[in-house]
Formats: sequence, structure tokens, C-alpha cells
Amino acid sequence: MSRLTLVRHGQASFLAADYDQLSELGERQCRLLGSYWAAHGITYDCIYVGPCKRHRQSTEAAAEGYREAGGTWPEQVDVPGLDEFSWGELMEYAKSELSTTDPHIAKLRAAFEDAPDRAEKSRTIQHLVEAVTQQWVNGTLQHPTVEPWTDFQKRVLHAVEVMTAGTPSGHRAAVFTSGGPVAVTIQRALHLTPEKTLELIWTLRNGAIAEFLYSGSRFNLASFNDAPHLQTPDLWTYR
Repeated sequence: MSRLTLVRHGQASFLAADYDQLSELGERQCRLLGSYWAAHGITYDCIYVGPCKRHRQSTEAAAEGYREAGGTWPEQVDVPGLDEFSWGELMEYAKSELSTTDPHIAKLRAAFEDAPDRAEKSRTIQHLVEAVTQQWVNGTLQHPTVEPWTDFQKRVLHAVEVMTAGTPSGHRAAVFTSGGPVAVTIQRALHLTPEKTLELIWTLRNGAIAEFLYSGSRFNLASFNDAPHLQTPDLWTYR
């Protein structure tokens, strides 16, 4: 059996002008992951990296922790198919068009915009994001600027096929990406519905891993949301 380890990026810059930038805590989460791998003798034959800045920064932080602990970081390969779905386009569509045609979305948007502090904005935007992405997943939200859910699934699964096809038995690879691609890969292993797959995204911790064992046509989930390198709750984040 071979092993594919998917890592969700470290905490990004939520509510900042540039979300696609690791926070100081996000860098620490991934540096701790690299240190943990090296300290426990966990090695990989290859590292795959998604195209976002937060994917690259997470990889760099993990590599730094790995090398500091005495490990040799393996070859890195860029995989564009590991990109997250288009959060920005979805939310822009929600603001510009959905808000004028869907009273529920309009109410959720207003609650977010009127939220008095960061904690309340975090709570209200989650409700808005869940409502918009639910429409996206079930196909009622369609717009030329928004990648359809089915296309997103196909893109991610194609990337998984590329990363696993033809690898020798015992091959080990780590993948730095986002919550959406991690959830879709779990969907493949567990044959989940799109709705259940979407629910998974909101449960994924930053810097946590999901591991898969595969051989031929077999592709099984071995662990989910595992984060032994994040030993205290102050290191746990979800966005």
C-alpha cells in the first residue's frame, strides 16, 4: 500500500484585505508539523503543493521545521489542480446579485456587514458562506465567473489521480492544499454526497492532516483531521 497525506494550510488572514497570506499562528502550525514529522522519522518521497500563496507558505514553514529538526526535505511539485474553489467569486456574486434576489442571503449579508466586532463577523460570515455554498453545491447557484461544483470535483480528483497513478508500492507523498480539495478527496474514499462533503469543510482544522492508503483501484481513508503536532487548544483554528 502507498500513502497520500493531505495537509490543510495553516491559518490564513481571515477578514484581512489579503486572505491568501498565512498568519503568524498559521506559520507556527505548519512549522510544528514539519518538526513533528522529522522528530518521529516520518519521511516522504515527494511533496505536492497547491497554487495558492497560503499553500506555498505552509509548505515552506513545514520544510523549515523539518530541516531544523535534522530532516532532509524532499522534492516539491506544483499541482494547479489542488487550488481551492472560488471563494471570492462566490461571495462577490452573493453580494452583487444573490442579495437582490434571495431575501435569506440578503439578511445574512446584512448581519455580517452590521456585525460590531471580529467575533460577531466571524460567526455571521460563516452562516452566509454556508448558505451560498449550499446553493453552489446543489447547482442552483450558477454564474459564468463561478467554477461549478462538479467541475471543482473533477479538477481535484484528476489531481489526485495524477499524484497516485503509477507510484510504486510503499510510496509516500504529502500534499499541501485547502479544505475543499481535502474534503473532495475524502468524498472519493467514503462515497459521500456533495452535501456531506461540503459539511466536512467546516470541520477541518488548519494544519491538520488526512491520510489515505491506496493500491490499484483501492483508495481508503486512514485518518481524518489528525493534528498530533498541535497539542494545545490555543493552536487549533478552523479558518
